[in-house]
Amino acid sequence: NFSRDSTLYHLEASNASIFLRNSQWLDWWSAYGGHQHVKLISLVYWTTGHETPISFEIINGLVWSSSIILLYKSSKLIFNNSIVSAISVLFFFQPSILMSSAQLLRDPFFILGICFMFYGWAILKKNKNNSGIIFILIGSIIFYIINYFFDIYKLARRKYLD
Repeated sequence: NFSRDSTLYHLEASNASIFLRNSQWLDWWSAYGGHQHVKLISLVYWTTGHETPISFEIINGLVWSSSIILLYKSSKLIFNNSIVSAISVLFFFQPSILMSSAQLLRDPFFILGICFMFYGWAILKKNKNNSGIIFILIGSIIFYIINYFFDIYKLARRKYLD
């Protein structure tokens, strides 16, 4: 049973995949600006030819496992202890995290962005080289693309300034 947001994203992705089937690239690109991850979902629907949420699980699985690997590597750099690193990965087996990684929500991408930034900061702190900046930038780009931060900002602004 998918959440209300997941159902909305599925409908938006189905509509956006119509633009792709009709080669209306600009319409596809400009559709659903507030939900950028819908474009990725619609690409999967278009390439597989199946407009079912289960077809997106390949992407969700890659995002979820990448987050686990980045968190493990970050905690291993910070704590230098494999047991602590393995325990920190248990975060991803919480029911709310596990469920959001199995739906069409933005949360897995948000968590992946955080994990990229954590890993970048861990590299900067522990290795004292600038390669961590690349991971911080990747995480920041993910944040920007999915507009998660801006939605929170708009919500807070609306609540306190209106």
